[in-house]
Formats: sequence, C-alpha cells, structure tokens
Amino acid sequence: MRDGLIVLAAAGLLGSIVWLGLLVFNRKLASQVQQRTQSLAASEQKFRAFFEMASVGVAQVDIRTGRYRRMNKKFCDIIGYSFEEMQNLTFADITHPEDLDNQRDQQRKLLAGEQSEFTIEKRYLRKDGRIVWVLLSASPLWLEDQEPDFVLVVIRDFTARKNAEERLVFASKVFEHSIEGIVVTDARGTILQVNAAFSAITGYSAEEAIGRNPRVLKSDKHPPAFYNEMWEKILGEGQWAGEIWNRRKNGEAYPEWLTINAVKNSQGKITNFVSIFHDISENLQQQEALKHQAQHDALTGLPNRVLINDRLEVALSKMKRLGTKLALLYLDLDNFKHINDAFGHTAGDDLLIELSRRLANLMRTGDTLARLGGDEFLILLTEIEHINIVSLIAGRLIESIKQPFYHGDTELFVTCSIGVTIAPDDGSDAISLVKNADIAMYRAKNLGKNSYQFFAPELDIQAHRRMDLEMKLRKGLERDEFELHYQPLVDSISGMIVGAEALIRWRNKGKLISPDEFIPLAEDSGLILPIGKWVLRTAVRQAKQWQDAGRRLTMSINISPRQFTGQDLIPLLRAALDATGLEPGRLNFEIAESMIMGDVTNAQRTMGALRELGIKFYLDDFGTGYSSLSYLKKLPVDGLKIDRSFIKDIVKDGDSAAIAAMIVSLAKSLKLAIIAEGVETDAQWQVLHKMADMLIQGKLISPPVPAEQFELLLQNEDITRRTLSAL
Repeated sequence: MRDGLIVLAAAGLLGSIVWLGLLVFNRKLASQVQQRTQSLAASEQKFRAFFEMASVGVAQVDIRTGRYRRMNKKFCDIIGYSFEEMQNLTFADITHPEDLDNQRDQQRKLLAGEQSEFTIEKRYLRKDGRIVWVLLSASPLWLEDQEPDFVLVVIRDFTARKNAEERLVFASKVFEHSIEGIVVTDARGTILQVNAAFSAITGYSAEEAIGRNPRVLKSDKHPPAFYNEMWEKILGEGQWAGEIWNRRKNGEAYPEWLTINAVKNSQGKITNFVSIFHDISENLQQQEALKHQAQHDALTGLPNRVLINDRLEVALSKMKRLGTKLALLYLDLDNFKHINDAFGHTAGDDLLIELSRRLANLMRTGDTLARLGGDEFLILLTEIEHINIVSLIAGRLIESIKQPFYHGDTELFVTCSIGVTIAPDDGSDAISLVKNADIAMYRAKNLGKNSYQFFAPELDIQAHRRMDLEMKLRKGLERDEFELHYQPLVDSISGMIVGAEALIRWRNKGKLISPDEFIPLAEDSGLILPIGKWVLRTAVRQAKQWQDAGRRLTMSINISPRQFTGQDLIPLLRAALDATGLEPGRLNFEIAESMIMGDVTNAQRTMGALRELGIKFYLDDFGTGYSSLSYLKKLPVDGLKIDRSFIKDIVKDGDSAAIAAMIVSLAKSLKLAIIAEGVETDAQWQVLHKMADMLIQGKLISPPVPAEQFELLLQNEDITRRTLSAL
C-alpha cells in the first residue's frame, strides 16, 4: 500500500510537473504568438502606410478579371476616378486601345507562369478624356502552395517627360522638314546647326556651314549702318525681323525675310542665336508684276491713268520747288471707231500698239506717255522752258500719227486731236490740268480735228455750258420740249412729194437749239435712247395721220447706233405699229454704215427682224465711211443716200462729181434706190438729173418744216412739180 501511495504521489508529482511544463510552454507559445501577431500587425501597418502614403500609384488587381480590388489615393489621382468608381472598373476600361493588347498578353503570361512580373510603358484614359503616360510594374501575390490571386500594380506618372520627349521629337522634325531655313549659332556667332531648307536656299551643305560665321551669306546691298542697327536691336531687345538681301553659294544675291532671336540662360546671358528665314524672290517678283499691271496698260505697256497721275503729282511738286513749268497734252484719235467697225478690234489693237511705239519714240527723257483707255492718251512734258517747245512736240505727234498704218496689205489712216494745258498758267493741281487739257482737246475736234489747241479760260466756260446743256436736255424730255420737222423727198421725174424725213428739233424757252449741238451730247450721255423712242412714236403717229388723209407717203427716221444695237427697238416699233395701224412699208430707217459694219451677223439678224415688220433701209451718208460692197451684198439694204458733202461741190469739184457718179452707178447696178440730200441749187439738180432717176432732198425744194407747213407743201405740190420741170 505504501508502495501504492508512493506511486500515486509520484504520478501526482509528475502530473504537476507536466502541467507546470505545459503551462510554461503555453505561456511561451502565447508570447511567441503575441510577438508574431504584433510583428504582423506592425508589418501590415507599415504596408498600409506604404500603400496609402506612397508617392506612386498602388493597386490590387484581380489577376483573372482585371478588376480593381483596392487602390491608394495616388492611383486614383493619376487616373482621375474616385475609389468607388475604380471598384467598378477593370484595367481594360481605362487602358488606351492601342496599349490594351500588350497588357492582356502580359496578364496571360502571368497566369501561365511564363513570367513572374513585368514592367511596361502604357497609356491610361483619364475620366476627363486626357491621356496619361505611366510606367507600370506588376507582381503577382499568393500564399505558399496556392495559385496567385491578385497582382500588385505600381504606376508612376511620367506624362510630362513623355510630352517633353515628343515635343523634342516634333521640334526635331519641324527643324529638319521646315520650308524655312533655320540656323543655330553659339553666342559668338559660330554656326552649330542648320536644316535642309537652309542648304536648299543658300546652296551650302550642313558640313560646309557648320563651324563658319553667317557672314559667309552677306551681300553687298546693305551699308554697314544697316547691320549695326540690326545687331543693336538684337542685343537690346532680343529679336530682329525684316527684309534683307543675302548671297547664295553661287554668288547670286536674293531677298529673304529674316528673323533673329537671342536665346538666354537662366542667368539672362545669351547662349545662342536662332535665325529663321525664307526666300521672298518669287513674292517680290509677283509684287512687281502686280504693281506693273496696276500701273500700266495691258495692251500697249504704257503707263496708265494711275501711274501718270502719280507722276503728275511728283512733277507738280518739283515745279513749285524749282519755279519751272510743265505741259499736259490730252490726245484723242479722230474717228478711230471706224477702224474697229470696218476691220475689227484686232486691227484696232494692232494700230494702237504701233501708234504707242511711235509716240514713245518722240518723248524726251523725263516725259511720260500714258494710255488712259480706248484711243485716249495723256502726255506729261516736264521742265518746259518755252511754249514753242510744246507746240513743236504736239506738231510732231500729229505728223507721226498721220503716217499710214498697215493691217496686212491694207493701209489705214488715222488722225488725232490734241488739247494742251500749261502749269502753273492754267492751274497747279492735277485734276484741273487734266480737265483743262480734255476741254482743249474737244476744242480741237470741234474745229475740224487733226490739230492741237491750247487751253483758254473761255473753253472752260464752254465746258460748263455743255454740262448745263445736258441738264437742260434731261429737263427737256420731262417737259416735252421736242418737236419734229419734216423735209420732203421728191421724185426727180414726176416732181411729186413721195415721202418725208423726220428731223428732231429742240425748242428751249422759245429758242430752237441746233441738232448739231445737242445730238452729240445726247449720244454721249445716253439720252439718245429716250429721245429716239419719242421720235419713233411721234413719226409713226404722223405717218398714220397722212395715211388717213389719203396721202401715201413714206416716213424716214434716223436710227442712232445705240438704238440699233439695243434690245428695245423691235418691241418698240411693233408696239407703235399696233397702236396706230400704219400700213406696212411706210417706214424707212436711215442707218450709218459704221452701225452695221462692226458686227455684220448681228446687223443681219436685227435688220431681218425689222424687215418682217415692213421696214426698208437706206444707208445714210454713203461714201463718207469705209464702204464695202460685200456688206451691201449681205445686208437687206434698199437704197443709198449720197452725202451732202459731195452734193455741195458737185458742180465745181470734179472729184465730188466723180464720187457721186460712182455711188449712182453702184446703186443702179445693185438695183438700189438713190437719195441725194442737201440739194440747194438749180445747178446741183441739173448735174444729178443727168446721172439717174432719184429722190432729191434739200432747200431747193424745202427746208425741214413743222407738220402744219408740210401740209401746205402737199397742197401746193403742183408748184413743186412745175419748178422741177422748168429746171
């Protein structure tokens, strides 16, 4: 039993010892666990601190789905999304499309165990749409003997550096591919770098230019002061820009637009100079060409109105400063339109070119010959010592123009009228002088043409009268101040009055104004169109009155060039005939040769349409223009009218009689009617009567008279018949 107690005591003691040992072990184990737990907590705290406070973006990304589980604030700031928004996104949602395939490939390699980590450059698309470049490092994390569950991603934003690199690449490309030459030098002016455009413009290769000074390009077109001023501005203001002439490698000087900028370091010290330039040779050539076109006549190459006005202003300033005189000549060709009408505008242009050459050869050094347009020229004579010099030059100009011009084998003749004004005698400003010369030129035309006239104050008065007359002419239309007079056409055989020519008269304040005075003015001002309408309507009504009275008379009406070529003549005539009921064939239109010879095709069309309305055509003033048998053959002409200039001297001038006889013979051959106008004497009638049967018109029978007096002529027709029979 004792032994039993001893055994029990020993067992109890052993149990106590074991328990005590276990207690000690548990306490030690607990201490170790506590220490390990504290260590893990500290480690986790450090990781959390790193995760949250890192200067780079850190995120846990599901290795399979790519979905973001956790990320720090920096990551969110870089990407631009909030924490909550990021948890609903995958890396595919915010990766630039061009970088997506690469990242997916890296993900696949991680899952396949082909690589344990990777680092790539990639682009994210921020929430605001901007692109951000990052350097991304990814490492898979897993517990021992387990598959990786997520990837730890660290990103660093290097967008600024990437953009800077791209800007450098872009700048390099711009430098190399710029069409402008670029030169970079150091502070001493030694060339460090040039681009391809520099070589293309200057002819120097990069190897030839680098290490040299830009003075190698210097031309001799600028004085030293030019370069001194340029460098003063560069060093003082940091920049200079302007036009400069440089020299190519082959020695050719050329203009360029140059900009030089000084480059300074952070201390404000100049380290480099950058020059940018482009060749402006072509621009200058184009500018010169445009300037020449703007200041010169396209046909003759002479100065135009713009340039001569400028030179006149300069000459007037010089005249006032030196106390000298100058002359201005206004030259206008006489009847130049006849050349264009008869031979076409090409012949007229060729004549103007040759005429300009002739006149230019007569100019003195310092004088200017300009073409104002059409057949008008202006001549500036400077530093006139005596008026006789002006007269001498004007005479030479007239004689030069009188010499024949040639169009093929055809000789063309033309004359001119010149108006001359002297400064400062007649004025000292350009506007007045041009006006005075123009007035004097019209004076020369009115006095018979082919001459020159000096300006006189009374000519200015006449010009003002012309303006006043035009104003009154317009008022005359409004006030119905016009009337028609009628001159009988008499058959030379029977002595019967067979028709009348309607001639317009203007009675202003009871005084008749000569048609020779207001008709040219009406033509120039365009008033001939409304006047022509009034004449046509009035003449048709009068012809209808004679028709109703049993008088089978024709009515001849003069048609102006503007009426004939206008669009209103045919409808106007048709309306007048419909309104009055005048019988067809009672109207004759008298037209000038020049109206139809300029454009035969249009003339045929117009005359054909008028003939359908019963109109007959007489060529007025036949023989005074450029008559052509071919036109007479092509056009529906019914008769010729011998001009009064041939009738006037038909008795005593053999040439006039021969021309009249030729016209009569031509008309008889072509079976055309003949009218002789301006018959005033018995002797004239006798000569014409022997040539052929014709209609005569003139003061021998009656001057133009109002309709009431014409009625008296019709009533006393027997007297007219007996008078002609007696002759």
